[in-house]
Amino acid sequence: MSIEKPNAPRALWPLMSIFLWLLFSGCATKEAKIQASLDAYTEQGACNGYLYISEATELLYDSAFQKGSENFTRLSKDDRLALASLSKLFTEVAILRMVDAQLIELDAKVIDYRPGFKATNAGQITIRQLLEMRSGLDRELNAEHQFQALSLDSNGLLGPYLDSLESLPMRAEPGAKEEYSNLTYWLLGAVLEAVGQANLDQVLEQWIFEGLEMHSSGWREGISSITKGYLFKREQWSQDPQDYSCRYASGGLYSSVADLAKLAKALHGDQFLSAESKAFLQKQDALSIYGSLPSSSHLILLDWQAELTIIMLQNLALEDLNRIPQFVAECRDVLDLTSAERPKRKVVLNSLESLADTVPLESALKEWLIALKKGNPKELFQILAKHSEEGSFNSDDPTWQALAELNRDYPDWKALGYRWIKGEEPGGLELWLQMNADSKMALLWIPSETNPNRIGNLFIRPDDMEWMGEKY
Repeated sequence: MSIEKPNAPRALWPLMSIFLWLLFSGCATKEAKIQASLDAYTEQGACNGYLYISEATELLYDSAFQKGSENFTRLSKDDRLALASLSKLFTEVAILRMVDAQLIELDAKVIDYRPGFKATNAGQITIRQLLEMRSGLDRELNAEHQFQALSLDSNGLLGPYLDSLESLPMRAEPGAKEEYSNLTYWLLGAVLEAVGQANLDQVLEQWIFEGLEMHSSGWREGISSITKGYLFKREQWSQDPQDYSCRYASGGLYSSVADLAKLAKALHGDQFLSAESKAFLQKQDALSIYGSLPSSSHLILLDWQAELTIIMLQNLALEDLNRIPQFVAECRDVLDLTSAERPKRKVVLNSLESLADTVPLESALKEWLIALKKGNPKELFQILAKHSEEGSFNSDDPTWQALAELNRDYPDWKALGYRWIKGEEPGGLELWLQMNADSKMALLWIPSETNPNRIGNLFIRPDDMEWMGEKY
């Protein structure tokens, strides 16, 4: 993934000068270069975290960092923190461990492990599709109540509740498109429960934590001992009272830097996963997972070829999450590591001037593009609602605000053109945006099945950019 590095603000020039001197000084150690990058990072705003970096058998950095408030308690390597989306790594590794034990097959279906699963629209999804984010499931089970209590049974199982649902929200047919979904990991958690015949805490303990002696990791057991995060409200920092274990297998776990380092070491090695499972996990040159909640900002990066591990846990939410990938890019630079460029797919776009008023969806797209440039979330929704089947879109969906904020986050964005996608699923009318020199976004209108002249759904495909708190 390529990351554009913005020009440094004037306030950072002295620090950046030190950083550059260290970078090109032959006698500077890797640790000194990393420290200079971290100093520049902390100067950009409030932070309270712990940074761990190792390369092969060499430990390069292992210390807490802090700036911004006397209220912050300095973190230790063993502090337990809510992991947010870093939880997904534990879920995926547990699945792969069961695959190695021949208890799970990647191309088996959810219903094969949960025969009581009623949601027939989702029961045919395979384990592989869930792991590869090609399930077609919506992002959340309930986007309006993401932090509500879970419907667990007396044994702490969520699977029976998921089994009872008549349907699950879908955005596409399974396997049609890679698209981020937290709900996919809820189903993976339910599969772990069924195969392990235990709740998520017990399954993870058996298949990961016990063998690696990860004593500061879990889900609900020990949740009272985690270190609370900080929220910035009314011009001051205060502890976040929310229990984020409700995010289940997608974002509800906790761990420490020390435990994550043990897991990273095992994943870099050859004994914990089979060669096949390791190859599945290592489909890209590096695995990077970002985790963000109202009071946490995390990263774990595993560069397979360089045997590099970067773990950054912070128990507060950053005002600008781009600070983390920028810091990681600088660390890779000072360690003389470069990210392999992903091959870009080539598409042929039509000029926006050729959008036809006589074609209903093309005419609607012209109208919507004007609203997109204005950055008005209400108008963006209203235009879509006017040209879609009734009930297709929700006015409270945070997508409209996120689209409106493109003008703030990417002030120089421009529309490149459009194309009709036919002969593949999902098809429809797709608008392409150039966000900056490296980043693009495609917005796909999928026609209604009952009336092809009206919009049935909207797919958003970011590339090399951050979108709604996730990095693509």
